[in-house]
This record gives sequence, structure tokens and C-alpha cells, in this order.
Amino acid sequence: MKKKSDLITRLLPYVTVTYFIILMADLTFTSTNQPHLRWFSKPLIVLTLVTGLILLRNTINKRYYIPWMIALVFSWLGDVFLLLDESYFIPGLVAFLCAHLGYLLVFYRIRPKASIKKKSFLFTILLTIALFILFYRIILVETGNLFPAVLIYALVILAMWLLASFKALRRYQFNFWLWVGALLFVLSDSLLGYNKFVQFTPLISVLVMLTYGLAQYGLFRGILKVEK
Repeated sequence: MKKKSDLITRLLPYVTVTYFIILMADLTFTSTNQPHLRWFSKPLIVLTLVTGLILLRNTINKRYYIPWMIALVFSWLGDVFLLLDESYFIPGLVAFLCAHLGYLLVFYRIRPKASIKKKSFLFTILLTIALFILFYRIILVETGNLFPAVLIYALVILAMWLLASFKALRRYQFNFWLWVGALLFVLSDSLLGYNKFVQFTPLISVLVMLTYGLAQYGLFRGILKVEK
């Protein structure tokens, strides 16, 4: 276990610095409306985490290495699809749906030693219900013919957040990165839905990528924390 922890400690700073340099570049290109440059920056965001995961593969429990890699690969595909025109929105949605299913399997296979507090359990359930109600009233009602697809997607990502929270909010073992990463993923997708179905705002496009970038990094750190 110590060797695993040492390897993670040595490599993580390099992954982190590279990741945030690329993320900041993409945020800059997004805010200055340079979509042609985003073809270089956006795909590299998740590819940095894929590279980090490959380098750390010997430290990762085999039970969730493969679903974790699947989650990242489908996230990368979703990023690429969403760089294309509007006709690729559904393929992008499906790709991220598969990514969330991959994360769900990762979280399912994580076995924390401590149990979840009853108050934390109740808080998570109530917050999940509140998030769904807000998403429904603000975004889902505006989706038109895409309502069934977006509803399924919303339920899956909330399930991902719910399971991540159950694994993160443990007695004496609060996994901050895992909990915040999952919550930011829900926020990022909600902002994306608002931008597409309710009202487009350039600033929200930047916030989508900021929260998405922080979410992916948070989940990366959170799952790695289980290994340390």
C-alpha cells in the first residue's frame, strides 16, 4: 500500500499541473470565442486524466480500473461530439450517459470501511430530490421532443451523484474530492442543459467547462484517495 501511495504522490502533481494548464487554455478559448482552437484544448482535458490513469494503473484496484477507464473514454467522446454541430448533441448525450454508467460501476465497486451517517444519508436523499425538482422545473419542461432522452440522462447522473455521495460521506472518512466532483458534474450538466434549452449565454458556456473540468478532476482525485 505504501508503494502505491508513493507512486500516486510522485505522479499526481505532474498530472494536476498539466491538467489545469490545458483547462485554463480551453476556458480562455471558450471565453474569447475561438472554437477552432478548442479542437486542440478540449479533447486534451480528459486525455490528460486517461494518461494519468494509465501511468497509475498498477496502483488501481482491478475491480474498478476498467469501468473508470470506460468512464473517461466516453467522456472524451462526449467532449468531441459536443465540439461538432447541433446534430451531434444526441451522440454526445449518449456518450456521457455511458460515462456516468462507468462511474456508477466504479462507485458501486468501492468498498469503504466505515458506514454512512444517518444524517448524511438523509441529507443526500433530500438534496437529490431537490436537484431533480429544480432540473425538471427549469430545464426538462423546455426540452420538447428530447424530453425522454434528457429525463433518462438526468436520472442516471443523479444516480451517479447519489452513489458517489453514499461512498464519500462515511464516518471518519469523508472523501471531499469524490463528493464535490460528483456534485460539480451535476451542476455542469445542468448549466449545459440551461444553455441549450432555456437561454444561451456565453458566460454560462465558460461556467459549463469550468465546473466540468473541476468535476472530472475531483472524481479523479476522489477515486485515487481510495487507493492511498
